[in-house]
Order: sequence, then C-alpha cells, then structure tokens
Amino acid sequence: MYLKYASKPTGAFDEYVFNFNVANLQELADINAAGDNLHLALICIKARELCCIPYTKLLSMIASLRKSAGIEEEQYVILVTLDEGQSFRVYINAAGKKKTMLGKPTIVARNKFPNALFR
Repeated sequence: MYLKYASKPTGAFDEYVFNFNVANLQELADINAAGDNLHLALICIKARELCCIPYTKLLSMIASLRKSAGIEEEQYVILVTLDEGQSFRVYINAAGKKKTMLGKPTIVARNKFPNALFR
C-alpha cells in the first residue's frame, strides 16, 4: 500500500490533486518489485474518504498520457472526484489541456479499500 493525500479539492473543479514525480514513480516501481499486489491509497482528507487503485491503473493512465503527448513528463497529475452518493472518478487530463479528460474516468467503489488488498 502506497499512501498519498490531498487536503481538499480544488475550488474550480472540485478535484483532489495527486502529483507523482519521477522519484515517486521510482519508489513505486521498487515497492512493486517486492510483491505483486501494490495499491495506492489516495486519501481525500476533506471528504474523509480513501480511494484505492491498483498500481497497474496508475501505470496505464501514465502510459496513455505519454503516448498522446509523445514525451515523458517530470510529473504526472492524477485527479479524483467524489460526488455525494457516487463512486470515485479517477482520471488524468489530456496532454497540455486543462478541463479535458484523457479517455474515460476509472470508476472506483468507495468500499474498494481494504478488500482490494486481500484478493
């Protein structure tokens, strides 16, 4: 389990922002090498909720962005929204475009944690 937190959502789009820089990605790769069930706990402090996604999902989103942008970036931004009574929406913006999702968001059930860890 790899923990990251965002204190509150952005005012404009009500998104929790999770930044992953090169050092974070290397740390995740090292942790993943030790096992095969690495998950990220994206903690949304203000909502008092935890969004659990597999490491492979993070890699998939980053790979899609790299492919569309044609370059590797120094930092990748994962966005999480949570509307009342709904599941999490996890996504990454298209390269160089704000307010434009790259592909469809990943839907993550609120109760995915901790069950995903004990597959």
